[in-house]
Amino acid sequence: MDTLKTATPIVISAIAVVISIVTYASSTKPANITLSVGEQMQIYHGKDQALSVDLPIVIQNTGARAGIVRSLGLIFRDPGTKEAIFVKWMGCVKPEERQEGSWIWESNATPLSVPAASEITKMAESYGAGSVAGWLPKPIEYELYLVGWTSESPTPSKICMVKWMFKEKDVAAMKLNLETVKNGGAVSSTWVTRTGYAPDPKELSMSEFDDLVGNR
Repeated sequence: MDTLKTATPIVISAIAVVISIVTYASSTKPANITLSVGEQMQIYHGKDQALSVDLPIVIQNTGARAGIVRSLGLIFRDPGTKEAIFVKWMGCVKPEERQEGSWIWESNATPLSVPAASEITKMAESYGAGSVAGWLPKPIEYELYLVGWTSESPTPSKICMVKWMFKEKDVAAMKLNLETVKNGGAVSSTWVTRTGYAPDPKELSMSEFDDLVGNR
């Protein structure tokens, strides 16, 4: 009995030390940044025919310390020909409250701070002038890369790749909008929905409902 009384405080102290070590290790865990993208993007060509892409993104930090995303960029890559273009992040936009469906400028492309154990959602606008101006996709499935820099290295440290299908109607709408701009008309945009896990809006058959939901 005396031995048990003596050992109990030691065991409790040891457990407390282990808990302290685990807690300390968790609190010092560095930032862990991940990137993801939404299901739709808005594409348009400005008066200078430069390509602009508005894409909803989520930046998540699962670490115990704050992290910083210094810059972002988009790459469209044809998986067949391996041809690719890069458009650089220029800033963020947000909905215009006074007119549904329009956007206003939110901020320039300044570093984004992501607090510990949190996430931020932005509508990121990327811009491509020069050789990228007037670019139109082909009606194929592209590889879309959202890349991010968390340091001053020339190589991005964070990469999110998804498949993005441009349908015939998407390409036709973008081409029409570009021709309108070339002829001095107004700038118009095209919303493009990627081929993802969620189906397009439609009436569901019984089998399609079962495939999505099943008996739960």
